[in-house]
Parts: sequence; structure tokens; C-alpha cells
Amino acid sequence: MDYRAKENAVLEFIKTHLNEYTVDLDAVTHFYNEWLDLSRYNFDVTLWTDFNAYAYQDLSSQSRLETGSLVVYIVCRNAVEQVLHDRLRDYTSAFFNMFEDTGCNFGGHADYGIIESVKFFDAAEGNPTLKVAEMTITFYKEED
Repeated sequence: MDYRAKENAVLEFIKTHLNEYTVDLDAVTHFYNEWLDLSRYNFDVTLWTDFNAYAYQDLSSQSRLETGSLVVYIVCRNAVEQVLHDRLRDYTSAFFNMFEDTGCNFGGHADYGIIESVKFFDAAEGNPTLKVAEMTITFYKEED
């Protein structure tokens, strides 16, 4: 198992396709595959991925089902509150639509995935000009 390659492939898929859905927004250019650290970068829009769990179930003596959990964070800052509020929802909608329109499988890096939840934090760390969306995605892949 090469977790780094798997995670990098999913992140590369997101980088390649997300901006096709942000045509009325500025392109997202800052992507990080690590746990969310709001003090580390101060870009207007940042996307973080956190692959936080993998589980395995044997399906037969020759295959198993991998179930993975991915949390995607979109962070918006550097504008007034209402602009950030709207911008965060627009970027989150773009991600959601990209995921659904491309088969819910990150370009074949999963067999199937589902966005389990979307949460909006309109005053992250008590700061009304720091907005965060958190999307939890469960994905499944049968492996030989």
C-alpha cells in the first residue's frame, strides 16, 4: 500500500478539476494535504485535505474493501464578513458539484464516495473574517 501516492493522486485530481467549477470565482491555487492549521497560511482561499482514517474488510481470499475517510477544508479570509460568507459557500458548492459531476470517485482513485456532511464555521477561532467549510467524505475501493 502506498498511502502517499494514493493521497497525492486524489489531491492532484482536485487541483486539476476544481477550478473548472469556479469560473465566476478566483482560481484556487493553494492546496495542502495536511491537518488544518489556520495560522500557517494567509491566502484568500486555501483548500486542505486530511485523510484521517482507513479501514479494511476482507471480501474474499483475493480481495478486500478499503473504506477511507477524507476531510476537506476550504478556508476563506482577507475580505469583509458578507463577502467571505458568500465566497465560502460558492467554493464549497463548486467542490460539491465537481465531486458529484465527476462520478464521486476522484477520477477512479475510489470506486465510490459520498459527501457525508458539510459544516460551515463563520467565525473560526472567534474571528468573523475567517470562514471555514468542512466536508467529510467517505470513499470505498475494492482492492485485489
